[in-house]
Amino acid sequence: MRWGFLIAALLNATLATPATAASSGDGERLLAPNGAPLFITGMNYEGPADRAWQMWEPDKFDAGAIEADFVRASEQAGVNVLRIFVQGALLADFSKLDKVVDLAEKHHLQLVVSLHDYGERDLSKVAAVAGQLAQRYRGRAGVLGFDLKNEPRFGDLALAKYANPVALQQRGLIDTYGERLARDQLATYRASDEGSKMIPSYLSDDEAWIYVNNLMLYRELLSEAAAWVKDHGGTTLDFLDDAAGQKWAPFTNALNATLQAWIKPQLDAVKASDSSRAVTIDHVDVVLARLPANDMLDFESLHRYPAASGSSVHANLNLVASVERAHPGKPVVWSEFGYATEALDPTKAAIDETAIWLGLLAQHAAGGAKWMLNDMPPGYNQRERTLGAFNLDGSAKPVVAALAALRTYLDTTGSAPGDLTLSDDPNSGTRFMYHASDAEFVGGSNVDGGAVSFTAAAPAELFVTWTEPDRVHLWASMPMSVSVDLGQIVGSKGVIKRDIAAGETEIPTPWTPRGADYDTPNGHFFTQTNARGKDSPSGFSVTDDSNVPLWTGFQSLGGVDTLGYPVTRRFEMDGFTVQAFQKAVLQWHPESKSFAFLNTFDVLHDRGKDDWLAVFRQTPPPVDTSPDAGLAWDKIVARHVAMLEKVPPPLKASFLGDADWLDHYGLPVATQETQNSVVVRAQRATLQYWKEDVPWAAKGSVSVANGGDLAKEAGVFPWLAATPENAPR
Repeated sequence: MRWGFLIAALLNATLATPATAASSGDGERLLAPNGAPLFITGMNYEGPADRAWQMWEPDKFDAGAIEADFVRASEQAGVNVLRIFVQGALLADFSKLDKVVDLAEKHHLQLVVSLHDYGERDLSKVAAVAGQLAQRYRGRAGVLGFDLKNEPRFGDLALAKYANPVALQQRGLIDTYGERLARDQLATYRASDEGSKMIPSYLSDDEAWIYVNNLMLYRELLSEAAAWVKDHGGTTLDFLDDAAGQKWAPFTNALNATLQAWIKPQLDAVKASDSSRAVTIDHVDVVLARLPANDMLDFESLHRYPAASGSSVHANLNLVASVERAHPGKPVVWSEFGYATEALDPTKAAIDETAIWLGLLAQHAAGGAKWMLNDMPPGYNQRERTLGAFNLDGSAKPVVAALAALRTYLDTTGSAPGDLTLSDDPNSGTRFMYHASDAEFVGGSNVDGGAVSFTAAAPAELFVTWTEPDRVHLWASMPMSVSVDLGQIVGSKGVIKRDIAAGETEIPTPWTPRGADYDTPNGHFFTQTNARGKDSPSGFSVTDDSNVPLWTGFQSLGGVDTLGYPVTRRFEMDGFTVQAFQKAVLQWHPESKSFAFLNTFDVLHDRGKDDWLAVFRQTPPPVDTSPDAGLAWDKIVARHVAMLEKVPPPLKASFLGDADWLDHYGLPVATQETQNSVVVRAQRATLQYWKEDVPWAAKGSVSVANGGDLAKEAGVFPWLAATPENAPR
């Protein structure tokens, strides 16, 4: 069949707003190097325990000790992301960071690199370093993204050196709100203990007067917000949304304009070097985090440290949710949280931290990162020194086993996020119950979750999952008595009541093994493209459900031989029901009761993925299609086919040698010669002629990069659609 009408329409379509290649099509998840949607179970890393905050010092850098930490993080704790910090001692020798990136890749970790954790006001110098590091690690799988700065505050914005004065460095807010410190009182105030601490010595008197007044206004805003929250509940953000907070709109507008000016040179420098790399700011100030200027970033990050209670965890999750609502389409990471075990029992701390990760999962956030990987040696502020997941001797605290068990579930489940219930517990501080279609997680003191319950000698956690069709899997944080109602969770008869040890236990359930793919009611289930290995029963179903005959259409269009295996579930995209296969994406048109092949590479262009394709797949952007306007269809085809005259004859012959090349590839839209290949980009696929031997192709051969696979890897599709489904029971 021919879909020329669709090709012509897409050739002349208006470009959509570009989206980042760093996140899933729904903006909920960041992407791993292989394009898999990533829920972050991360930690912050400040170096080996015996040299915390000194890891980059000339006589302190120890790649062996760092590798030992990375092994513990990855293999024991189920950590997939570590956040590290660029400090002054590193600036003279980035080869140390090279080694750390190498180690991250070796141990299947990704790094969020906090770029500006050193004292430098001049944004042009800060941006230069940011751009240098972005270029240095362009395309590296070990770097997930860059954090422009750890916890920028009002002073960081107001005191930075900009190319031009910004709103917080001018007197406009003083004119709006009036002086909080009169100009003629500045000298006296500056000489006082308070003033000498508040005002940097490098500011002129005029600059100091503006800075002090604006800072006092900000403190006044926060004080009014605190009083309002005490009377009304909610948060500072609720106050700013309320009529009572509207008086502060000019102030937050100036704050937003300054934040935008502060972000722009740094962001521009990173994107000029590696436009596909995700960028964030790790905010601790929720007012700054909520400002619209953050929409310039690829994902949002927030730091919060709740008290050890269900109500406090719940309140802080709500605050994270308010940041999610403020930045729709952006992944949100709770990038610092944690509990000091200097005063809190480590078992109770683990319950709270597990509850935070489950809460983030339930509210479709992108994940979270505990502060921090290691405890620090005793010293000043012992609380700060006992926030680690690992003790000073390298032994694991209880959160390590809990996070590893959660990671195991996340790596195998095909369930949509479930629901979390939180409450205060007089014995454990926090009680949680998480319910998904294939999991029940409970934590606290002797929790009765209905289908799953436990009693134990102390506060504990129990994870019960039935992701795989032949078993129910239990993980317990300590010895306990459990009750599991199989009828409620998997439809089997019986209630299992037994005492179990700490760790893993399995309960077999009836199931007949099946082949790599097999019939299901109203369709077929395929495991070949689950990317989890041949032993995983997960995969993708193709069905005729809901009056969309994808299974029938798939077979009529040639099935696996023509379209490849499915690589997504069915989902809604731009108002159409679609499903992606390795070689093509099918789009259902209900008005004609027929399927169209989606011009996948046109969609990649429209979604801003050309830079990603260039960095990771040596694929050129499409040429200007404006000359097609007004041409007859045969003239459009001829103009695009003429591009093939520029490529080696075997590549042209391979493209046009497919009798259905227009259906399978679409029109050529660009060609490019690289050091080792010649590429033809078409609307639905790219073809590469290899000028030399490469691991996956011989010299002189032509390989086809499938549009469905690439669109999935680039993050065009919603994360759940791209996640393999649990096998049917």
